[in-house]
Amino acid sequence: MKKLLSLLLVLLPLLFLLSCGDDPASNLPPSVSTSGVTNATAGGDAVNITFTITAEAGYASSSASASAGTASISSSPAAGEASGTIVVSYTPGAAAGAVTVTVIVVDSDSQSGSQNATVNVTEEPAPDRIDIFATEDGIGGAAVTWTKDNIYILRGFVFVNDGQVLTIEPGTVVKGQPGQGAGASALIVARGGQLIAEGTADEPIIFTGLADDLAGSVADDANGLWGGLIMLGNAGNNANSTNNLLAIEGIPESEPRGTYGPDGDFPLDADDISGSLKYVSIRHGGSLIGSDNEINGLTLGSVGAGTTIENIEIIANLDDGVEIFGGSVNLKNMVIALCGDDGIDLDNGWVGTIQNVIAWNAGDNLESSDPSGAEMDGATGDDEGTSGTPYATPKLANITWVFDEGASSLTQALHIRDNFGGSIYNSILVGHDAPITIEETSKTSSSWDLFVDGTIEIENNIIFNVNDASDLTGTVLVNGSPADAADFGAYIAAKNTMVDPGFGTGIARFTPSASEVTADALSTLSSIDAFLEDEAYIGAIDPAASSLFFEGWTLTSQVVE
Repeated sequence: MKKLLSLLLVLLPLLFLLSCGDDPASNLPPSVSTSGVTNATAGGDAVNITFTITAEAGYASSSASASAGTASISSSPAAGEASGTIVVSYTPGAAAGAVTVTVIVVDSDSQSGSQNATVNVTEEPAPDRIDIFATEDGIGGAAVTWTKDNIYILRGFVFVNDGQVLTIEPGTVVKGQPGQGAGASALIVARGGQLIAEGTADEPIIFTGLADDLAGSVADDANGLWGGLIMLGNAGNNANSTNNLLAIEGIPESEPRGTYGPDGDFPLDADDISGSLKYVSIRHGGSLIGSDNEINGLTLGSVGAGTTIENIEIIANLDDGVEIFGGSVNLKNMVIALCGDDGIDLDNGWVGTIQNVIAWNAGDNLESSDPSGAEMDGATGDDEGTSGTPYATPKLANITWVFDEGASSLTQALHIRDNFGGSIYNSILVGHDAPITIEETSKTSSSWDLFVDGTIEIENNIIFNVNDASDLTGTVLVNGSPADAADFGAYIAAKNTMVDPGFGTGIARFTPSASEVTADALSTLSSIDAFLEDEAYIGAIDPAASSLFFEGWTLTSQVVE
């Protein structure tokens, strides 16, 4: 008996161990924990929630879900780990309230554990509305910043005075009060002032009318709801007046801060800096100041090459999209849509460059009796067609001019006059009812003279459905001497191509597909001007691009979609 008891005492522990080893559920199920309440903003950015786990049998997998919004696992332990953390990325929906985020963890024994976390989703506070009144003090300080948590309302002509710097944060909205004449509103950067408005593709800076809630309260093509943006500098121009100092269009001439060009206090500076504009959308402007005196979407007066202007939208302006009066500023990546007059207007001896610009207009949006894809002047007023120097000799490349015929059909493709001597390369002109016109006069150095001596070049462009012409010679006109139109037409035919560019639809509305777009492109633009980039295509949009420079952040991209 004693021997039997001794044997049992030896075997019982062994049997117990064998029994434990055969039980697949001997490890505890995973445990999951988290702490606190996470806060998020309705419709806002994603937030991270951290869960701590223990898995005796080893971590195998996990999943996340949410009662509203979306949740996904962004990081987790390695397979087999007995402990660690799981990070869930939670993106809130549009509604406020308490949201439950659930994580389920499965271990190597197929056991599971779960845990809920609470996310407090609140409405984003409505931005404060701050009125900015027109005063002699300009923006009221030497350095002022406007932030995206406010909406700024322009109450009249608000100036950034000489010596002042206005910085506008990405995502900021600036609205102008409605009104005409002295009751209009605009933001004006005076000579010696600077505007630093650098948005991003995710957070553009938007200038618009007071009535625009950015959610459809005004029609996409509504215009004249406020004034516009005006920048002035002390670079050169070709006005034959004292010190080359002029009053800018769109501001009452009695306002001394509305002058541009060099004088005794502002010596001529080709590299003058008026600030920096990046990812800026200017919408629904063009208040009327007086007879034939409207505010353009973007007006630049003797602005120097030290100023940065790129990724700009101007849409639904009553007058011109952009008008440049002298200076040497360079511009690139712009979309100008549905304006009432010229897409691009150039005056007073501007000598900069423009590259990658869409200028799209439609007959139903025209407000002018003589609109153009581009109106290109050398001088203004009494100096038209005379020897005012420096001549306007800018370089334009990769521009896409498109006109969609509607109720009105008076638009010219290009109107070149008044000793303008600029050149155009790698661009597309489609659908304009009137031709490319060069003015020939008996005055000194008319645009025709500058064409004859080789200063003007219009080469490596695609011209299609302009003036109902069957060939390129029919797309041109020489004002003042029809006999010279044959020579001009022969030049255009020899240096350019008539072919349908093959635009797409929707967001690809301005993306060409014809083989000539790449085969006929001039590839040496940088040798013509250092600011130009050697793009291997014709027009503003690379046919091989996976995304477009104006996509997403502009109202235009919403309109074409």
